[in-house]
Amino acid sequence: MQEAEDRSQESEGSKQRTAERLSFKLWAAIITRPRWYEFSGKLAHLLQRFVVRRNRIGSVGRFVSWIAPPLAAWTAARDLRPIEDKSFRQQWRERGSSPTAREEAAETRP
Repeated sequence: MQEAEDRSQESEGSKQRTAERLSFKLWAAIITRPRWYEFSGKLAHLLQRFVVRRNRIGSVGRFVSWIAPPLAAWTAARDLRPIEDKSFRQQWRERGSSPTAREEAAETRP
């Protein structure tokens, strides 16, 4: 009986390691491709409406806990701010990436 339980625990640990490995590979693929990264931010912003309450991401529901257990564990003790409407990269593009572009924009303002 003990052997069966040990094998079951080993199997669960193996599944967790495989899921973790795949998660990191997916994350690496996303952060090394700017378009994918930007798309993932937009998708996360869109999907956050299911977990934002009173302008905070607090304790998440069972469905989100099932999909992303680390998010459930993290939010059990803390609140997160929601993802902003515009990403840093979008704001950077709008303002201009060089100080001279910002200075020129400031000079043209009344």
